Amino acid sequence: MPRFVVASALAAVLSLAADSDAAAWTRSVSAHGPRGASYGRTMSCGGGGCSWSRSVRGPHGAAWSRSGSASCGGGACNVSGRGVGPHGYAYGYSRSVYR
Repeated sequence: MPRFVVASALAAVLSLAADSDAAAWTRSVSAHGPRGASYGRTMSCGGGGCSWSRSVRGPHGAAWSRSGSASCGGGACNVSGRGVGPHGYAYGYSRSVYR
């Protein structure tokens, strides 16, 4: 059930983004803590697609990041991305949501 809700919400956001480039937007957030800890996030939508990135660095230097993009066309929204964790552990993901 939660995957369906997330997929439906993503399809709705991408459908709105596809309506007009005039409605394109970007949002960014960043924060810094003690001993070098940091957090950053950016999301942009426009022209029928969205992209995002997020990164976290702990106070002892361990880092994690994730980025991806999504686009809709022909009745399907395609989502893909990549993540990298501490010690270089990396993974990729991709999926399609059909309207």
